[in-house]
Amino acid sequence: MVMKQRKKHQSCKLRCKKKVICENPLNDEEQTSYLDEQQKLADFMMGNVKEFGKYSFELEEKREQSLINQSTQMVTAFSVFSIAIYTLLPVFQNIPIIPFFKLLFCVGIVTIFLLASLVLAVLVQWRFKYYTMKNIEEFYKSVNEEHENYTTQAQFDIQWKDQLKDIHLSKFKLNNRRVKLIKASMVLFFIAVGTVILSVIGIAFIMI
Repeated sequence: MVMKQRKKHQSCKLRCKKKVICENPLNDEEQTSYLDEQQKLADFMMGNVKEFGKYSFELEEKREQSLINQSTQMVTAFSVFSIAIYTLLPVFQNIPIIPFFKLLFCVGIVTIFLLASLVLAVLVQWRFKYYTMKNIEEFYKSVNEEHENYTTQAQFDIQWKDQLKDIHLSKFKLNNRRVKLIKASMVLFFIAVGTVILSVIGIAFIMI
């Protein structure tokens, strides 16, 4: 019973509000002020969305550069490790107790893993094709042909948002691919290092 009375009271209040609005419509000045406030609110909201998109895109670009720097470090590590191996190889060749074909086999296995690691690290630095923004001429044509859709700052910000969304998504996918390549490169590099360590341990046992 109480619930019914509340609902009835609320419906009466809504009818009263509608009646007041209908009986007292906004005059031109009030309506203009109301529309201006709504437009300022839309500009404020879309401006913040645009700034958020720009910040997110900048972070993705920094992530891309960080991954490329990491791959460069991997290439450097590969170079140092390879020089060390091939510098020590003649030393092991002069040890009569070590079979030459076994030494050659171990070096071949290590070289294969190192080369595979190097190729993957270099691929990380490859500048893959990604989605790009419209150039100035394309954007001008779009605005000129659909000028009715570009009459407020919020509408321009929507275009910014759409462009940043596509570029960010494209870079995000490419960076995820780079992460996988770096992980694979590191795994192969560690396998090569592990093979060398096991080989050295085996040689030490033979010499003992």
